[in-house]
Amino acid sequence: MSTYKERLGDLFEEKKEFFSLTDADKEKFIEWALERHSRLKARDKKWLDKHRENNMPLPKASKYFEAVYAALAKCNNKDYYTGDPLNWEISIEDDPEQDACPAKVRQERITFDHVHGRDLSNLEFVVCAGKTNDAKNDLSKEKFIDLCKKVLTHNGYTVSAPSGISGLSSQEK
Repeated sequence: MSTYKERLGDLFEEKKEFFSLTDADKEKFIEWALERHSRLKARDKKWLDKHRENNMPLPKASKYFEAVYAALAKCNNKDYYTGDPLNWEISIEDDPEQDACPAKVRQERITFDHVHGRDLSNLEFVVCAGKTNDAKNDLSKEKFIDLCKKVLTHNGYTVSAPSGISGLSSQEK
């Protein structure tokens, strides 16, 4: 059975050209991805400690690794919500104080979003830019799309669902 590092190394080899990463970036990418699953788990633990009334168990570290790995494997080098290209150069640099970095860098760095908000029973991440993740915050994907629709409609835009989809949310008929 391969280690986390070996699996991330294999993923790097599969995606490096697609992500415009070089062989010199391999170790930075692996360390960055390993740190992400630990950081996400720690952040969720802190959130759960503040919201004990939820009685949600914290998933195991292996679940976090699998969710981060799956998000990286399917991201296609695009922000999941906007389709914009991701900025790997900013993201994989040594950045122990990410939350204290300049706003422009923080907005462009690659982040992992909880697709289902803070429902940790269904741990799923997608990859997006920091600014997108900040805008979505703890909303579920559906609630975020509903919010975006409201903002656009309020500002005079007409919003319609993609072809073959009957609506933007399960609440619309």
